[in-house]
Amino acid sequence: MTLNNQSNTPAPYRSVIFVMGFRPFFLGAGFVAILTMTVWMLVYVFGWHPAWLGLGSLPAVLWRAHEMIYGYALAVIAGFLLTAVRNWTGLPTAFNRPLQILFACWFTARILMLFGPLELAAAFDIAFGLQLVFYIVRPIVKVRQWRQFGVVIVLSSLLAGNLLFYLGALEYFPLGTRLGIYFGFYLIIGMILIIGRRIIPTFIASGIIASGISKPIPFPNLLAVDAGIAATYVVFLLNEVFLGFSIPATVSSSAMFLLCSIRILSWHHPAIWSKSLLWSLYVSYASLGIGFLLYALVPMVGLSPFLALHMMAIGTVAIITMSMMSRVTIGHTGRSIHSPPSLLNFSFILLCVATLFRVAGPIVFPQLYPELVLVSQVFWITAFGLFLFLFFPILTGPRIDGMDG
Repeated sequence: MTLNNQSNTPAPYRSVIFVMGFRPFFLGAGFVAILTMTVWMLVYVFGWHPAWLGLGSLPAVLWRAHEMIYGYALAVIAGFLLTAVRNWTGLPTAFNRPLQILFACWFTARILMLFGPLELAAAFDIAFGLQLVFYIVRPIVKVRQWRQFGVVIVLSSLLAGNLLFYLGALEYFPLGTRLGIYFGFYLIIGMILIIGRRIIPTFIASGIIASGISKPIPFPNLLAVDAGIAATYVVFLLNEVFLGFSIPATVSSSAMFLLCSIRILSWHHPAIWSKSLLWSLYVSYASLGIGFLLYALVPMVGLSPFLALHMMAIGTVAIITMSMMSRVTIGHTGRSIHSPPSLLNFSFILLCVATLFRVAGPIVFPQLYPELVLVSQVFWITAFGLFLFLFFPILTGPRIDGMDG
């Protein structure tokens, strides 16, 4: 993606961090990914819980789940959409002071979720969500790009999910915490299904052509598969979040595995494995299909549903969000997306290894569960540490082509 120059972009001498949404939010997402996992590791594995660490007065497991969904993942979505919607519509979203206020609300909520009080964390987090929806809706409505309104619906639903969580955590609606966590997580998976279907085959085709293959490679999205995934995933989401019946769970997750497998096989080309920004997207989507397979096996073989959830959380969400943050950052700072930093490969490999230790490890060595979780956490922290090492100077520095943005 490239952006049109705007007459209201700041002068070159001013800081570039708040010129576009991807810069502060991708930086924030990287730090939160490391901080949240580090705190969770110290609390869960080592039993560390000092009196000054309030975790919003929540059980640590709920705090960790909320921060990974509404702290990390939503920050990535915010950075991506604030940038993409500006590109789609040709109109600005949030920059300079409005972007500073938006980011400050998100950042303050993360601090308050660590130390409390929870009421203030909720206020800042919901304020962030309302502003984000506004900045995304305004340009879309202004240019009447109604085809983009599905993104608005998902974003608004994430705001509702976060509100549900806080209503539950503050004891206004006891079921709210669980509903907020699962609804938010599966909404993010749904967004990956929607956006991945649009961007992954396009990126693969352009990447292969850039490799020197002159003839375009078609990667068709079959209409029947698209319709099947859309309908089946709605059934899966509603059952997992609200109903919990075993037969619909098995049938819908099995169908999703088959449909995702058809889609991912139709996108394959050997050339993707030489490009980190291609194979990472491919592996993340393949992990999604494996996650659905693991869900299908839960009632059949007594598999823990948390293994399926972590397959999607690490193998899909973490890898695809890191890949998209990398691609957007490289492209929107004037660099070539076909020549990413060579060390970026290791970040993706580390997350793949983290997935194996967290999901496959407990199946093979259930007696070593705490140790396997610890190893997975270390790989996660190292992966995002490397990501920040590579992209902090890029995200905080000007475009290399001298353009604004």
